[in-house]
Amino acid sequence: MSKEPHTTPGDMDEAHKSHCIRKVPIFNHLSPAEMAEISRVTASSRFDKGHMIFFTGASAEILYIVHTGQLKQVRVTASGREQIVRILQPGDFVGELALFGRHRPEGYAEALEPSEVCHLRGEDLRALLVHLPDIGVKILGAMAERLGEAEERIEQLGAQTVAQRLAGALLQLTEHREPGKHGLSVTLPYSKGDLASLLGTSQETLSRKLAEFQENGWIEMEGQRHITLLSLPGLRAVLAGDTKP
Repeated sequence: MSKEPHTTPGDMDEAHKSHCIRKVPIFNHLSPAEMAEISRVTASSRFDKGHMIFFTGASAEILYIVHTGQLKQVRVTASGREQIVRILQPGDFVGELALFGRHRPEGYAEALEPSEVCHLRGEDLRALLVHLPDIGVKILGAMAERLGEAEERIEQLGAQTVAQRLAGALLQLTEHREPGKHGLSVTLPYSKGDLASLLGTSQETLSRKLAEFQENGWIEMEGQRHITLLSLPGLRAVLAGDTKP
């Protein structure tokens, strides 16, 4: 993993930058004129897979918006263990704490695939908040939603087994999809190591649970990331705690 940021400066035109900004819920209510105003203080960078967007101790106060690609936000515990906080998809953002004062990031964000990221300096966005206060309200709403997600995740880590958390993660991949004749094929959107971190377990334990799920006929592994879900009722039973692998 690269320990230094590597970017290719972008020269996005105004329409391109506006499209990037419009993906974010905190901005998508703005008028075209307001969107253009934000676009003027927006820049972009392209990151190769494995390179960092920001890292511990960085002094810049910047709001980062994922335009294309996928990032992971990671915190490092006092013991040196890396814990994924969230996976960022297009339209997601990180760095909002910089808008409320000097805040140096703890941990880092890394590109999981070639990604393009738009970024706004905190001072520029704070200046816009003076006459666009609705943005501040939206940011507070987004932060409240993230706090709720964090509380839910803490509850899951304390109350659910690894098997339950894994079953829940696999079932989330089936949202808005219908199983075919031989099950439902899904692809993990990130590596097993990253999935293990998200579930609060080790990669070895995750591999063992996946093998147990396969032995019970609930899933069929196809390589490292491709999985056929053979029994959604079986996975739902594991999630509910009604059965154990």
